Parts: sequence; structure tokens; C-alpha cells
Amino acid sequence: MKLELVRVYTKDLSLENPLSPAVFGEEWKPEVDMRLHAGGSRLENGLLESVLQVNVEARLGGRPAMVIEAVVGGLFAFAETTDEELARALAVTCPGMLYPYARETVTALSVRGGFPPFLMQPADFEEIWRRQQAAAPEPAD
Repeated sequence: MKLELVRVYTKDLSLENPLSPAVFGEEWKPEVDMRLHAGGSRLENGLLESVLQVNVEARLGGRPAMVIEAVVGGLFAFAETTDEELARALAVTCPGMLYPYARETVTALSVRGGFPPFLMQPADFEEIWRRQQAAAPEPAD
């Protein structure tokens, strides 16, 4: 499969800082939950849209202190593909290419919220896809 990144863009971006300004007087050792969701669709003219959503919630004492949602989109041109290759590209290849842009966006937004930089660790989209495939129900014959 031939795949080319045409454009990267922000589809949605939000930061909640519900405990401000009091949170800045507390020691910053939050419990953090981060979730990733990748999706996308085939468009006309040999294009794909891939979307990577990142949700981060940092809690202090069980209370949300920082909540970030970033949705990064990418437009990809493709050629010479099967449906299976297309599904894999939308689940693995495209999100992997968008991840550095999402990571930079989340880090910058955490700093703009007055917090230390939130550094997202590398993600293995191949492993995430394998787990999703293994958990999917078998089609009935």
C-alpha cells in the first residue's frame, strides 16, 4: 500500500482546569489516566481521514485537576490497497504518524494550563490493534 500524509490538523481541543487557582498551591503528584482512540474513514479521490483522540485526566485527591481532550486529524492519500490493508492503515499506520503531533499538542496545552509538561509515552498501535482484533467477536456462519 502506498500512503502519503497530505495534511495534519486539530479537529477539537479542550483544557479544563477545575481546581484553579488553588491547585497551584498543592504538590503536583497527580493520578493520571490517559486514553487513546483511533478511527477514520475512506473519502473520495483516493483519500483517507484518520483521527486520533487523546483524553488525559489528572486527579489530585480523587478530584479532577487537569482534563485535556485533543483530537488530531490527518488527511492521507493512498493507492494500491485492499480492504484489509486499509483497515490496518487506519488502525496502526495513520495513528502512528499522527501521534507525535498529538503528543506535542497535549504537552503544550498542559503548560498553557499552568501545569508541568505532560509527556505522553510512546504508544504501540500495532499491539493495540492486535488486542482489539483478539477481543472482537467471531462472525457467525
